[in-house]
Amino acid sequence: MNYSKLFLFGILAMLLAFSSCEKEEISQVDDVIPQVPTETQITNPLVYKMETGGATDGLDLGCFSIDFPFDLIVDGTTYTIGSIEDFEAVLINEPEAEYVDFVYPINITYNVDGTTASIADGEALGEAFASCVPDDGWDENFFPAFLIDEESSCYQMVYPVNLVDLDGNVVTANDEDEFIDLISGYEDILFFQFPLSLTDDEGNTVTANDVDELFVLLFDCEGGVDNPDGGNPDNDDCWDFTYPFSMVDQDGNVYEINSHEDLCSAALYGLELEFVFPLTLANGGGEELVVNNLEELEAAWADCWGYSGGGTGLDLVFFLLISDVFPTDDACYSVNYPLEYIDVETGETGSIEDAAAAEVYLSSTPGFHEVVLPVTVTEIETGNEVTFEDIESYFEYIYNCQ
Repeated sequence: MNYSKLFLFGILAMLLAFSSCEKEEISQVDDVIPQVPTETQITNPLVYKMETGGATDGLDLGCFSIDFPFDLIVDGTTYTIGSIEDFEAVLINEPEAEYVDFVYPINITYNVDGTTASIADGEALGEAFASCVPDDGWDENFFPAFLIDEESSCYQMVYPVNLVDLDGNVVTANDEDEFIDLISGYEDILFFQFPLSLTDDEGNTVTANDVDELFVLLFDCEGGVDNPDGGNPDNDDCWDFTYPFSMVDQDGNVYEINSHEDLCSAALYGLELEFVFPLTLANGGGEELVVNNLEELEAAWADCWGYSGGGTGLDLVFFLLISDVFPTDDACYSVNYPLEYIDVETGETGSIEDAAAAEVYLSSTPGFHEVVLPVTVTEIETGNEVTFEDIESYFEYIYNCQ
């Protein structure tokens, strides 16, 4: 069982009640590249959005790079671009060109994993650019817009979708084509305006009312490393990561995590990463702690999870995901209903009466709830009933669950 993955998802469900990804300064196009003339309609605006200094040998365009060599057609003249210098020279020598576009097909390389693709035309390039998952620019109020569809998520956007720029100007995309055109051609970065409605594969509609709720929905789809950022930041005794540290995927590729934003990016790209130990943690008081494995990390964060009014620390979403509500090979147990829980923020109690209600709960956008202990489950492998008196006994069972 991939316990690390499920453990991290449980942490995400708790942490989004307390923290959001931090907004960084939005990168600007190199000064040598002119702004897109707003009155020009025939030039491909993505030509002017390319930047130097990408992760691959090419010109960076969001989550991928345009590979050298490629051809540009400028007012009827074709130029072969084999380097950054070639690209800059063409644009400097043709500052008032009325028509600029790529000669297709062009090849691109995705920055996250080095995979390549061939882009057949401008429409396909616009769709690829609009589908780039944002790797910066978000905070508790802003989430950079990208194309959420069946290719990138288990949800699709419900149109019309309103987008807003940094100056508060609102533009509307009435369908996917208009959305791609706006993301590709708008001079400034665009953010989702909330509420944002999405539909799942079965046609059910869910609504994200803010950045945190959208993160929960997107993480839920990807199933990769979630946003494990150390618990309640208001608690000075709570341990948090120190950067940088490393994580590794199932193929042994190592990723350096330099910031909380890197964790968010890894999560949104759906990368299935595990921690490389040892890790150094720090708390608000300046103390440091070295943890050597996942068990020590869980133990370090145990005190951060409790409800101030007497909560158990056992997250309800995490508890249900390891059960057979959605049958998987990783399921350890069946829940013995009714299942009682407590709302961490309000202290109110609630109950899930059966598996159908649990499925509805997980498919919604639940708040931060904890299981009321003791709780009894039925072990799938043996059919025996197991009672957990506290969170320590629960996690000991999970560690040994096969």
